[in-house]
Amino acid sequence: MLYEFPKPWGYSGRLDEFTHTFRIEYLKERHPRFLYVVYVDLGKFGHDRVYAGYLRAININNAFIEGVWEYTQPDSFYKDQTLFIITAGPCPQAWHHEELLYHGEIS
Repeated sequence: MLYEFPKPWGYSGRLDEFTHTFRIEYLKERHPRFLYVVYVDLGKFGHDRVYAGYLRAININNAFIEGVWEYTQPDSFYKDQTLFIITAGPCPQAWHHEELLYHGEIS
């Protein structure tokens, strides 16, 4: 069912909403000491220059981050012992774009 869900731009991967839900469940069940998650919707909309989708993805990602914070704070395993490193990464479908060759270039 996951990959049958309609995607707004024909992306073949998993939408960020699913990634977020899986992440929260994984935190609940496994209590990992380290968890790496990549959200791709923001990068995909940005690289495709879909401004309305980009703004929506920013708001959704902010809500995801808030949700993780709200989940971890009451949990004694995570409370006051957790460092969140939040960063944006390029969308996998955009890696072939020439403009990505210049992202983060040191001059």
